[in-house]
Amino acid sequence: MKKSRRLIELQRYINTKKEFTAQEIADEFNISVRTAHRDMLELSDLGVYYDTKQGNNGGYKLLSTKLLPPVNLTENEAFAVFFASHSLTFYSSLPFEIDLKSVLRKLYFNLPEDSQKTVDSLKTKLFLKNKKRNISNNHLKDLLKYSGTKNVFEMYYDTLSGVKKYKVVFICLYSENGFWYVPSLDLKENKIKHYRVDRVENITSTNQEYENIDGLVEKSFDFNSFDEPTRLYVKLNKIGIRACQDNPYTNENIKIENNGETGFIDELIDKKDIEFFSDFFIKLSRNAVVIEPMEMKKYIYEKAKEIQDLYGEY
Repeated sequence: MKKSRRLIELQRYINTKKEFTAQEIADEFNISVRTAHRDMLELSDLGVYYDTKQGNNGGYKLLSTKLLPPVNLTENEAFAVFFASHSLTFYSSLPFEIDLKSVLRKLYFNLPEDSQKTVDSLKTKLFLKNKKRNISNNHLKDLLKYSGTKNVFEMYYDTLSGVKKYKVVFICLYSENGFWYVPSLDLKENKIKHYRVDRVENITSTNQEYENIDGLVEKSFDFNSFDEPTRLYVKLNKIGIRACQDNPYTNENIKIENNGETGFIDELIDKKDIEFFSDFFIKLSRNAVVIEPMEMKKYIYEKAKEIQDLYGEY
């Protein structure tokens, strides 16, 4: 085995073993103990961190920070990784410890000179932006660790009516529009709810487990399953069509008529989401006219009357 290949395989080996001796390395790679020591010194120069113990019971102990073996990427793959990493700089909080500037430097300086020039050019015309929220996500790292386990937690959550306690199983994490969310199974209501991470006040373990966690991730993003389905029917003009196409919650069920001049939405929604959709349609005014459900029409009418009462004198 070539030395360069052996060093890569050695990195994988020690990342798995954690604690090992030079003799174990020698046996694993069919090299001398002296060569094993030299290889470890070379890995140290590459940034692999470990402790050494002297004596008969001595050896090496890998520290918590792993340095992964190199990965061969095509130029386009390297560009994709670089700009995907760069997009993370728009997040005020991430669920893992990372120095993004260090990551970007390593990616950049490992590119050939001509590829670096391409990146320099792309940085002036390619932007993967996300709205950066000036909020604290104090429990983000813990929620990543707890998600997908069977453990049951008590979560204290800041609602409009004050801090409330929920007994939940955390399912996963996702980010949308600059906010982090943690879909969770509310054990009291036996429903999956999407909680904002920045509104989580505290988390405590109950030392209990919930066994039936299979399929919870898929159910978290199944927006076609309703507790109380109701028909949503909205007439749209050209401006309304464009606005609904730009909204991820309304863009899938738009029917276009008259060469794009008019259209409509005709689909099922959950009754609990009536206010959510109403707040969107009220902003579209005459460009989106709600026909059904009646509860949505009433909600929009009351909101419009409230606005008129506030600004009617103008």
